[in-house]
Amino acid sequence: MRFGFRQYQTDGRLQNLYETLNEIAAGLVLLSFVDNGFDDDILDSETLTERLEVVRQSVRRLRKRKFIAELVLPSIADCADKKHIAYLLELYSKAAEATGCQVLWIDDAALTEITDKDPLARKLFYRQLVTLVKSVNKKVSLGLLAAEPGVYARAGLNAIELAGELGGPKKELLVAQSQPFAADYNRTELLETALVLAHSQKLCYKQIKKTALLGNISQKYASPFHKGAESTRMQFNFNLLTGHRQVILNCFDEMGTAPRVDNLYLQMIKAGRKFTSKLSEYVPVNMRYEGVQIILADEPGADGYDYSAAVMLNRMGLPVTVVMVSEIDDDFNTEAVSLLCGNAPAQMTREQLDMVFSGGVLMDAIAAETIYNMGLPGLLGSNIGKSVADVCTEILSFQGFANRYYGHQTMFRSRVPAGVFRHIEPFHCNAKVMTELTRHGKLANVDGMVLFDNIEHDHRSAILPFALNKETCDLLLSPARQVHTVEIIQWLARNRICCFIENTPDLVPLFGVDPEPGNKRIVLTLTNVSFDWAIHARVRLGTLPFKVKKVRQINEQGRLIKDENLCLSNDGAYTYIHLGTDFAIAPMQMLVLVLE
Repeated sequence: MRFGFRQYQTDGRLQNLYETLNEIAAGLVLLSFVDNGFDDDILDSETLTERLEVVRQSVRRLRKRKFIAELVLPSIADCADKKHIAYLLELYSKAAEATGCQVLWIDDAALTEITDKDPLARKLFYRQLVTLVKSVNKKVSLGLLAAEPGVYARAGLNAIELAGELGGPKKELLVAQSQPFAADYNRTELLETALVLAHSQKLCYKQIKKTALLGNISQKYASPFHKGAESTRMQFNFNLLTGHRQVILNCFDEMGTAPRVDNLYLQMIKAGRKFTSKLSEYVPVNMRYEGVQIILADEPGADGYDYSAAVMLNRMGLPVTVVMVSEIDDDFNTEAVSLLCGNAPAQMTREQLDMVFSGGVLMDAIAAETIYNMGLPGLLGSNIGKSVADVCTEILSFQGFANRYYGHQTMFRSRVPAGVFRHIEPFHCNAKVMTELTRHGKLANVDGMVLFDNIEHDHRSAILPFALNKETCDLLLSPARQVHTVEIIQWLARNRICCFIENTPDLVPLFGVDPEPGNKRIVLTLTNVSFDWAIHARVRLGTLPFKVKKVRQINEQGRLIKDENLCLSNDGAYTYIHLGTDFAIAPMQMLVLVLE
């Protein structure tokens, strides 16, 4: 649990804090030294001294009551600001010396932007912090409340590198990953949270084993009028599902208002304790998730990361998994379809591209253009030409896919940014045109999506005629384009899709396989991000890694229950799970099934 300074600065408020921690049986408390957005960036000397004394007394009293207290200290947006740097060095030194906290957290999570001109400047500052703190108190560790990956990426950084600097010579890292979804205004932002957490887990556990990985849920307003307890619970669960075993959460406003006993967030934590305990038992921190592989560049550039395409596929009923370019090695799954967007291919070797294409590739026009400009048109079976102007619609013009929607038109005119379309000109006999782009006025229609069956190299690919971004992805979220997209991916995968929700929009699957050789277990999580109940959902499974003998549900009481209506069926081509009315999933709720 995290508390702002004004939530513990007086004896009465500190007493409220004790009662809150006892209410939810929390053992760890993070105390913020400043309240972001309210306090000045640099406190005057008198205020600094007074606050350090308040922290010291609070930590001492918490320790007497068997609570572990750690301190959150401010960060800096621009490491070239020498006056601010000098102040922070003084603050961290005094905090390490006087407060009694064994862990000091640097609050990068409060930064919406890092303005360093040189990425090395932040690394040097963090090294300086470590050296100074250790010279004052060797027992104090430094942890990173990490900003979202995109914030770091735009500055040429990532959380694991910075945590490595703070870890010091032993490289025992403390990372708490912040995440989007600060309010309920955009329900599908919950899916971005899952992707950010998966991204964080990949960065940490692929590169460095000595890492304590936490989740950091920031409630911007800490009010149920802005964010419901149930959606917060789903976010909490996603942290556990992606290996973030401890979660930092603030439940109260910044001004020290006494918490009510009927606080919905506290009730959520108490009510969900048995469920989350069972979930942690059945989902190891290194759970292997399967689905369409979203290839993310290690260095995405100034625009950061765009998860729009991954969210779109999730909402269409397909599981996805995050793969960094640096992860495409001998352990890469060459039997799963991958999604390539933007300039990610520019950071890949030819060997990595061949591995990705082995499982089938869906790519947007910018990724195809990047590969073409790398001198590899043979991978595409097409030439990629200049931008296409004045596109009105895209017609599903090939009857082999989504046959019942043949002739369907997707409207693009005035709904997408300029410059998102590219001319795709097939030159290989096995490159076939799937869609047609209509244009405004008397401008001639042009070819749209192209599928390439590269029989010689056993590669399959599909090139979309436009960039995948938020605007274009939103336009593809229709029943017709869902069916078309899924059937294209099925063709790319040679029908090896691990899971697909056939009939329920916005019911999102997470398909996890226990990585331990002796544990024949799949954990299938279904999250409903719709405002409608998910009723009579039909889950289609691909080829399973073992014969499933039983399907059970982890219920709200943390029990594994078996129901005679919860079973597998097979039509000769696919295995199905039919979820009847007894297993209807309410809006912003999650159903967890264990297949063994």
